[in-house]
Amino acid sequence: MPLYSYDCAECQKNFHIRHAYNATNIVCILCQSEKIEKNLSNVLRSAKKCYTDKEPTGAKVIQAIEEGKEELKKYQKKQQNRIHKKEK
Repeated sequence: MPLYSYDCAECQKNFHIRHAYNATNIVCILCQSEKIEKNLSNVLRSAKKCYTDKEPTGAKVIQAIEEGKEELKKYQKKQQNRIHKKEK
């Protein structure tokens, strides 16, 4: 269950409580007041990260596929040059 942060209007305290997303009838754990206000979580307060990679999405996968193709071509060429002899 997620951890939620609340402010109580009566006792002026901040408290944290875990409950389901759709929980109802939540009261202050310090004074049992129903006059509480939910705070934004720390995750939502944090700054949005901006990634400025100039590489397009999937570039590493495409590179790995191309390298695999080259390796396969080398292997096939090596196998073509092998001489198979029939055993008597």
